Amino acid sequence: MRLAYEIVKPDENTLTLIVFPARESKDKPEEISNALIRYSRPDAKKPWAFKSIIINQINDLSARLISDLGAAQATTTTPLLLANSFHENGGRQVVWDKRQTRFRNVSTMKAGEDTWQAVGVEGITVNTEDEEKAVQRCKRAITDMMMEKPAQAADLAKWFSNGCKVKKLASGALPDAISREFLANPDEVELAKKPIVIKVEKKVKKEKTEKKEKADKKA
Repeated sequence: MRLAYEIVKPDENTLTLIVFPARESKDKPEEISNALIRYSRPDAKKPWAFKSIIINQINDLSARLISDLGAAQATTTTPLLLANSFHENGGRQVVWDKRQTRFRNVSTMKAGEDTWQAVGVEGITVNTEDEEKAVQRCKRAITDMMMEKPAQAADLAKWFSNGCKVKKLASGALPDAISREFLANPDEVELAKKPIVIKVEKKVKKEKTEKKEKADKKA
């Protein structure tokens, strides 16, 4: 399971990582099964020390989250190395955007695009630089939704008959995100600046094994 995390920074000597399944990043924070990993330090010249892990929203994903998170790893490694391990396995850093009411991927979000909503259709918002493109993207999104939820197709079709109207919700300003470098201990400053290399060995090895098994069966 790929993990997403958000960095919370109450002050320079207290650190909290909110970790949850990446596939739930489309949900609201209060609906997500997450782990709060807390660290502290006496001052910025000292390394982060593990403080606690708290699991919120206990549900059927909780055990999987705890397993994939690796509670032991969180207590014995540094915050930066823990975050790096998430990235290496396809995870991502996210930040909650209050204006768009959704999590956004810190590494891919772009400034300059406004947020638009399809008038009268709940849950359909798009990001683009002008109204014309917003209408086109909303058309695609609503068409997809009609196919996924046939029972709602008649109601969704009203958006088209009402003129395909959209309204701007927010400008293209980005939400404030804490830099991953804040996770670094004094001796990890340079490491924090290096790009993350995603691990692919396990996947390649698995594919090769599956192909070999199929070949053996045919033989």
